[in-house]
Amino acid sequence: MLTGAGYDVVDAGVDISNEKFAELVGQHQPDILGLSALLTTTMVHMRGVIEALESKQLRSKVKVIIGGARSRKSMQRKSAPTATPATPQRSRLVKGLLVS
Repeated sequence: MLTGAGYDVVDAGVDISNEKFAELVGQHQPDILGLSALLTTTMVHMRGVIEALESKQLRSKVKVIIGGARSRKSMQRKSAPTATPATPQRSRLVKGLLVS
């Protein structure tokens, strides 16, 4: 959806370690990191990604959005203050984050 809206997207793939996410953020220096929980079991790992970013002093350099079929508002608020559950809303959210 974001690629179709004209944004450059780096697809990290699936089953990525927390440290690999931090490494990719350091390498690509994105404005926004998007995380998606398509399975309930993946939700608990998102906090670990945030902690890996914090440990590498990268958290303050990237905005994090969380979404996906299994993400919950309570989990989104704890891990990333900017989150949206619905895909069509994500393009508007990203545009707003990049402007602010």
